[in-house]
Amino acid sequence: MLYKTFEDFSEKRSRAQKKAVEFANGYGISAIRMNGAWEIAVLKDGSLCYDTHITSDVIPGLTWEEVIGVAEDIKNLPEDIPESEWRQLEYEEYLQAQAEEENKDRVRGQAYKPATEEEERKHKEWLDEALIKLRKPDEL
Repeated sequence: MLYKTFEDFSEKRSRAQKKAVEFANGYGISAIRMNGAWEIAVLKDGSLCYDTHITSDVIPGLTWEEVIGVAEDIKNLPEDIPESEWRQLEYEEYLQAQAEEENKDRVRGQAYKPATEEEERKHKEWLDEALIKLRKPDEL
């Protein structure tokens, strides 16, 4: 069943096993209920679309709440961005995530910096004193 509005599409009480809605951005969603789970596909101008960052195929095994979440993402897609630009955006997001992870590693490295020679010497002296006390407790 093709719905005219997202609100009608998202109405859970409908018993339809096939649902679809198109959004103002030219994209849409087709949802089919099979074996108790939903499978969705992205539509563009009424046809299946395999070149968005949301998916390059159908998405099976969803709950209705997950279908609504994906539908919201599709509804918010910008109009007419070519696949090459989506791939560039995904790559830039990947690079940003890598940079953030490297920054976390640097911060971790600063938090666990090696001891200075003076700190190591003091630690060794403390350890030596502790070992002496353990060996000769009655002489101290």
